[in-house]
Amino acid sequence: MRQKIKRVVLFDVPKGEGGKGKSRALNLGIRQVDSEIVAIYDADNTPDKDALRYLVAQLVTNKNLAL
Repeated sequence: MRQKIKRVVLFDVPKGEGGKGKSRALNLGIRQVDSEIVAIYDADNTPDKDALRYLVAQLVTNKNLAL
């Protein structure tokens, strides 16, 4: 049984568009969101619990970042 988490949405890669690697999956996923900021971590990354909060705060306060 799958546990449902409201902040996580699973979707299928359209037939004929799979098997093209991580970059393809990321590009398909990015098209599904309407957020101003999207965070992507590799599976082997173990950031500090406050890392994302810190990084987003830097983006919000310094408009020259992420141009």
